[in-house]
Amino acid sequence: MTGLCSLLNVRDNHGEDMVEPSVILVRTDVNCPPGTPGPGFPPQLLNSNHHEHLPFIAFNGEEMDVDRRGDFDDVKEAPGFLFSALPEAVEIVFPGAPQGKPRVLKSYDLIVKKDHYWPDAKNQWNRAYVPTKGGRPSKDAVAAFLRFHQGDIGGGRLCPFEWSFQDEVGRTFTNQFAEEAIYTFEQGDEDIVVKFVALDDESETKVLKFTPRRNKEDSIPDQTLFIGNNMMEDIAVAVLRQPPGSVKQGDHFKFLNMVADDTLTGAPFPSVGKRIGRKPSGGGGGSAGACGPHSSNG
Repeated sequence: MTGLCSLLNVRDNHGEDMVEPSVILVRTDVNCPPGTPGPGFPPQLLNSNHHEHLPFIAFNGEEMDVDRRGDFDDVKEAPGFLFSALPEAVEIVFPGAPQGKPRVLKSYDLIVKKDHYWPDAKNQWNRAYVPTKGGRPSKDAVAAFLRFHQGDIGGGRLCPFEWSFQDEVGRTFTNQFAEEAIYTFEQGDEDIVVKFVALDDESETKVLKFTPRRNKEDSIPDQTLFIGNNMMEDIAVAVLRQPPGSVKQGDHFKFLNMVADDTLTGAPFPSVGKRIGRKPSGGGGGSAGACGPHSSNG
């Protein structure tokens, strides 16, 4: 998972007050609080397309096929990869995922957590984004929603920049954060089936079936699906798992912080720090910087 995503209750320690371990893809095509950069604002105040993210699913066409290939387009600057926009406001379901709770890996600590940089908002939720146990988020706030079952959840590649948050009373939180979260599970069937269910009425809107290609040893290697919420120009960076060539300010967090109770004020906003390691050669690609994922709690 990559881009403007927020992981919810991954350690499943909130009882009935918070939905099961899951992730939401936050919408950027709706009106947001004043000052949030997004297409819900008048064009005279900002570039209305500057932060419009596309919720998508993508895969390497050299490693698997899909039954509805006509729904997919080539990822520019990522040869062999295909992507498709997700249906609007859906729950993503993997029927082959074994039921149960996920195991949280140590690498999950690499993902930036709201409870760490905004402790005053701990356990205070905007229910449009963070439902109670057994619920679904609102289609007016969330582009897609996925519940985790058995498997492993951890952080992936790191952003090559440090990010610093400072709240209104002067507390500072600085770190180098993961730009992707990885959910891994095993299933018995070779084909990977993905169902999309409408958030509002639970009707099934689409089903995709991915068929892995066998390698020279006639075995099936591990398969990867990318579920993301990125700006169009950053999809190639996401599927190639490359570091961005440059970064912008962390405007994305103004969307991610909307998981908190909307009566709260003073959400910390990150600034870009030093680059860790060398700048990528060949241009690097992408310019969004640390675009998630994000964990709504610790």
